[in-house]
Amino acid sequence: MDIAEIRKKAKKKKTEEKEPLKLQEIEEEKVSQQLPVVSEPEKTDAIEQSFDFVDEDLLYKKLAKKESEDAIEYLCFKLGEEEYCLEVSIANEIIKPKEITEVPKSPDFILGVFSIRGEVLPLFDIKKLLNIKEQTVSIRPRFIIINLNNDKVGICVDEITAIRKLSAKNIEQTPINIQGAKKEFIKGIAIIDGKTLRILDIEKIMSF
Repeated sequence: MDIAEIRKKAKKKKTEEKEPLKLQEIEEEKVSQQLPVVSEPEKTDAIEQSFDFVDEDLLYKKLAKKESEDAIEYLCFKLGEEEYCLEVSIANEIIKPKEITEVPKSPDFILGVFSIRGEVLPLFDIKKLLNIKEQTVSIRPRFIIINLNNDKVGICVDEITAIRKLSAKNIEQTPINIQGAKKEFIKGIAIIDGKTLRILDIEKIMSF
């Protein structure tokens, strides 16, 4: 073998061993030293990991809808100085006072009968049933036509005030010391704008 060729190859090898690493190789080496090695399954788990978030707006809308569905409409009116109400579902109609025909030997809470579209209905003065004293002269009296168990009757009230929606959470039990009416005919109360709204048990009143 040519000695000169051998020396030439040895010199070349020595030069290659001393040649510095290129910049890209240095950076790759640094990165590989700093970052932990993550196995393939761990990468997959990290990608597939998910979280459940509550959509508060949607939740509030659902709760509001449920509360609205639970609410019942009540027709509110005055009897004397106090405000009462009954469920709108049993109130067929509100009319101005009509001519009343007295019925002999009838209880004092029955004012008489009146005619509407050819139908004769009894008219109840529920203030007498509730033991409410007359304190003021009514300037806007109305008859409310009630349909209860397919029987129609009229009740006389002093003034129609509003239609309100009440849910179960708005209604409280009738206090023992409630004033102005017989407790047995009041099935609950609601406090609206600082005023007490008495909810009538019409079925009990009509079966008196």
